[in-house]
Amino acid sequence: GGRPRADFTVFADVPHGEKIKGTVKSVQKFGAFVEVEVEGQVAQGLVHVSEMSDDYVDDPFSVVSEGQEVEVSIKDVDVGAGKMALSMKSGSEESFDDE
Repeated sequence: GGRPRADFTVFADVPHGEKIKGTVKSVQKFGAFVEVEVEGQVAQGLVHVSEMSDDYVDDPFSVVSEGQEVEVSIKDVDVGAGKMALSMKSGSEESFDDE
């Protein structure tokens, strides 16, 4: 059951590095799940602990809390699996593995 799954193609179409607003839905020791909306499609993505800040993060709970509004960029979208990786980094310095 639950809601129909979001169409992840709209998230895949968001320009790389563009910031979108999201809401933290849950915080885990490995990162935070953030709900974002693009063109009416709502879905959650994971901000991995390594993507939560430009600095090293030891404890995600010290960075965000449930219900908090955050700005994220979409790092990676798996349309088939309905999964999305998000980043809260400033994005000023590009990582080396960017295609």
